[in-house]
Amino acid sequence: MSSYLECSARQRVQALFDANSFHEWLPPAQRLSSPHLAQLGVPSSFDDGVAIGHALLEGQTVYVAAQQGEFMGGGVGEVHGAKLTGLLRRAAIDRPAGVLLLLDTGGVRLHEANAGLIAVSEVMRALLDTRNAGVPVIALVGGQNGCFGGMGIVARCCSHRDHVRGRPAVAVRTGSDRNRSRRGGIRFPRPRAEPGPWPGHPGRAGTGTSVAGTTRGPAACRAMGSHRESGPDLVASAGAGTKRSSRADGRCSRQSITQPGGAVMKWETLVQSLFDTQHSISEQDLFLQGDAEFDGQTLAVIGTTEHAPIGVALALTQAQAVLDTIKNHPGRSLLLLVDTQGQQLRRRDELLGINRAMAHLGMCLDLARRKGHKVIGLVYDQALSGGFITSGLIADACYALPEAEIRVMRIPAMARVTKLPEAMLEELAQSNPVFAPGVGNYVAMGGIQSVWDSSSPEQLRASLRAALAQSNDQDRRASDGAERGGRRLAAQIIEQVLQAS
Repeated sequence: MSSYLECSARQRVQALFDANSFHEWLPPAQRLSSPHLAQLGVPSSFDDGVAIGHALLEGQTVYVAAQQGEFMGGGVGEVHGAKLTGLLRRAAIDRPAGVLLLLDTGGVRLHEANAGLIAVSEVMRALLDTRNAGVPVIALVGGQNGCFGGMGIVARCCSHRDHVRGRPAVAVRTGSDRNRSRRGGIRFPRPRAEPGPWPGHPGRAGTGTSVAGTTRGPAACRAMGSHRESGPDLVASAGAGTKRSSRADGRCSRQSITQPGGAVMKWETLVQSLFDTQHSISEQDLFLQGDAEFDGQTLAVIGTTEHAPIGVALALTQAQAVLDTIKNHPGRSLLLLVDTQGQQLRRRDELLGINRAMAHLGMCLDLARRKGHKVIGLVYDQALSGGFITSGLIADACYALPEAEIRVMRIPAMARVTKLPEAMLEELAQSNPVFAPGVGNYVAMGGIQSVWDSSSPEQLRASLRAALAQSNDQDRRASDGAERGGRRLAAQIIEQVLQAS
């Protein structure tokens, strides 16, 4: 008998499902390893650390993915993420009884972090497509790594989550005499009409659609103390905080679009350039919200500023604004103005469930898309990590200004974490966008649709006009990455999973 923690990814699958029923797609024999690890001189794996396929659970066909936590900490890179995305997209087409994700991961693989960040967002969108197709997705978290980072947000997007706890309780047998009581604990629930992890979300049992109006979020905030968020405090009164309007402070200049020396554009300047005075956008505690008139239509504008860290309260406030738009203005296009340093690194937010709040924000934006709202992301200053996954990267398409900064980490930090020479990473970054931050690299990898010309208000308006006219019904980021040469394998691997027998 072996514990779940000691089992490999494939042993876990064999132990949980009916005997000899697992059929693996893209097994190690096909040698789909990460080309980026090879460039770094780091040992790779022929399955890139994840096994995917289908198996029988008490006679029902279930699609399954199992991460090998001992390889790169279960980190998600280009190949690893593409296998997960392909599995979920196929599940949305084939409609199995369910999908089981055996998660053992530290999140994005830092050796190829930029590609990994995009890959995690593709997994998230594919997962929500699968749930929307009526297929439940269950995450079972167990192993030495747990489930962290972007994959922690993905886990919170699942229909149901569970954890393997304690060695005695998770013992499973290998071979024909397996512990069926453990397998019997896996049940695929009837899917909801629409996914939603927070009480009050459309499609979840409960009353109302207001996140802030439920007792769970604010009560939890009060229980944790009176320390204020850097974003809007859901416990505080609606009038608290400092509120600024770009039309009232006099700082906007229609002539000076790009700041001297290539500095990033202020949000006030951006909205003035796009909408002149035809908007009601204002800022309160780093949160941007308002309506704008553009080419005869009204846009809902939501965003953040001053490198806002996304904590529980700020994530829920943005989600509430999205839900209000869905409820009160059906079909109205959403423009997301992105400026974030990533998730709020604070114990209070971790205890309140920051991954759950960020997943809720991403799911609300996904719901808006399914309800017929066009969702456009624009990185005008800074976009990092988890705060970017559940905003710009979950939109129909994400764009950026040329002065913006997009990254997981800079090369010096990457060198310290990966223990690789900084000079080596700098050299590789010249030819491979996966190894370096920057708007141009994210365009090459398909994460950013295009860069908007910010040289004049007219050029900015033309870019927004083109974005609103473009159809983005399908997630084309992997295909764009292949065509542009920034991520050459993701689209190919997704297609191989879809065609596998």
